[in-house]
Amino acid sequence: MTEFLFHSLLFDSFRWGEHRELQELSNRMLAEIPGGGFKRKTVEKLENHLRLFLCNLYLAYYYRKPVAISLKAERFSHGRYHDLHLKRIPFTAVYKYLREAGWIEYKPGYKPFSSEENEVDFPGSVTRIWPSSKLEAEFAGLGNYFPESAERDCIVIRDEGKKDIPFEDNDFTMFLRSELSSINRVLSSHYFSYNSSGVFSRLSVNPFFHNNHSNSSCTPSDIPLSSLREPNEIFRRFRPQVKVVFSNGDFACGGRIYHAGIGDWQSMPQSQRATIRIDNCRTVELDFSSFHISMLYALEGRQISGDPYNAVPPTSLRPVVKKLLLTVLNASSTGEAANSMTNQVLSLKRRPFLKARDLKFLRACDAHRPDWHDLISRLKEAHPAIEKYFCSGAGLYLQRVDSEIMRNVLVRLAAENIPCLPVHDSAVVQYFREAALRREMEQAYQKLFPGFHCKIERK
Repeated sequence: MTEFLFHSLLFDSFRWGEHRELQELSNRMLAEIPGGGFKRKTVEKLENHLRLFLCNLYLAYYYRKPVAISLKAERFSHGRYHDLHLKRIPFTAVYKYLREAGWIEYKPGYKPFSSEENEVDFPGSVTRIWPSSKLEAEFAGLGNYFPESAERDCIVIRDEGKKDIPFEDNDFTMFLRSELSSINRVLSSHYFSYNSSGVFSRLSVNPFFHNNHSNSSCTPSDIPLSSLREPNEIFRRFRPQVKVVFSNGDFACGGRIYHAGIGDWQSMPQSQRATIRIDNCRTVELDFSSFHISMLYALEGRQISGDPYNAVPPTSLRPVVKKLLLTVLNASSTGEAANSMTNQVLSLKRRPFLKARDLKFLRACDAHRPDWHDLISRLKEAHPAIEKYFCSGAGLYLQRVDSEIMRNVLVRLAAENIPCLPVHDSAVVQYFREAALRREMEQAYQKLFPGFHCKIERK
């Protein structure tokens, strides 16, 4: 089906739970998987891996999204698959059985491609799978079944290569885990849903789309948006949890709150996130305006005024200035910032469909053809008070601070049994909780920056 080409789910681990029809389906499949030549331990793992495949495929069926999988041996020896306790032989055996028995459809992955003529690299793609009509018929009879995420640590620390690394608990991590557990307990006690219909109507065809990958024939004109829209309003359930991710092997870097559990509300288009319901009640999203820039000015003893992204004229350049200013704060040099902006433009041009803000950015780039080095110089002139933070790698420090502010907001709301979904510098609550959220956001900001305030807007 056409919609399965987009927005993949990652293969994940889940609790199996007690469900008679699903167990019967698993038993029937298990009896059909060829087990000859496998070691006893491998045969024992086949059932567990089959269950994981079924849970992942059920979510693919439920959310109308494919599941991205990798069959490379190194994925099972270290990294995410290793952390999920997946084993290559039973994983591959179950995948092969599901494919050959007609239980799944699949789109094979392809290797990265580069063209020496234009020096542009195109990333590869992993294999994607989704239920066949045969398996969908089985899933249709499962009623209100919904899997639960497997328990895992809500604190993640990654090295400079962005790989998860082990760490020893200390007073800080134990306190942090306690806070996150209290937040997750509240989230697990409420019912969350969102309108999944018309998700592609919230995306726009990318007029700058460029993909000359030899193995990819997908173009925007090949897939009309009208064919991807579900005709009726369909609310789908999700089970949010949160985790905190630190960077560079250092608890002083990063620390932002990310989605966990089932359902990624943070990557939804904002217009779709506005359809989220908590306990069947509509929601509102409040946003710290110019969050990082406001914090930097406060650090310099200055109250920010006006829109910092309009400081470099003309106003039509604002989408570019905003992305560049945030990129400059994360970069370690002007050259790194310029290269990052070039890569961001190329990355967006490879997507057949774009969110509204990304399309605005590309259109502004096309209209102004910015010279990144010159624009960075103009940014320094426009913001002399915070120029020293440019190309300093301050972004990770700012993430550490904004995560503390948002975590304080979530903890205080959780103490009142108010479920709140964080989206980095904004948060979603039931509409009648708006005043409580605004109060906690203001207090959390002023706790770290006494005497200063950051504008809070409804998105």
